[in-house]
Amino acid sequence: MERRDFFKTGFLTIFSLYGFSGNMSSFAGEKIPPTHHAGTGRCPFTGVYSGTLTNERVMMPDVFSRLLAQERFVLVVPERNTSALLIPENSPEWEMLKQLFDAADKDDPLILRERAEIDGGGNLYFPERVRKFAGIHTPAIAIIGHGYVIEIIDSELYHSRIV
Repeated sequence: MERRDFFKTGFLTIFSLYGFSGNMSSFAGEKIPPTHHAGTGRCPFTGVYSGTLTNERVMMPDVFSRLLAQERFVLVVPERNTSALLIPENSPEWEMLKQLFDAADKDDPLILRERAEIDGGGNLYFPERVRKFAGIHTPAIAIIGHGYVIEIIDSELYHSRIV
């Protein structure tokens, strides 16, 4: 299997289904029991949060927390794809994944990496080129997690709130 095909079809699935025997801490410091990440499609390692874009919303893992407002992220967006990754910028996971993305860029340069930051007010700003690259054209999309919502207010402002 070619590296780019593996990235597109199997990389996240393999990590999402891999389980651990004991509790682990999320990037936000929350404890995640093994039943929450083994075989449930949630990322099993700390600091990486993923969501899948459907018609009007993106489902996020339960560990997506208000504490993430204090961090800087790298947004990884495949061109015209329905998936996106939000990865803490100064994390071991980003260092590991960066090597994979750098290698994939040589064969398949259709992956955009852009810095994103959630400010103290819970606002997440993405440049317009991210929206165009990902094919996002509507403010009707919401990112919904366990008690956490990010709503697209306009073309550049994503507003988060706890529900």
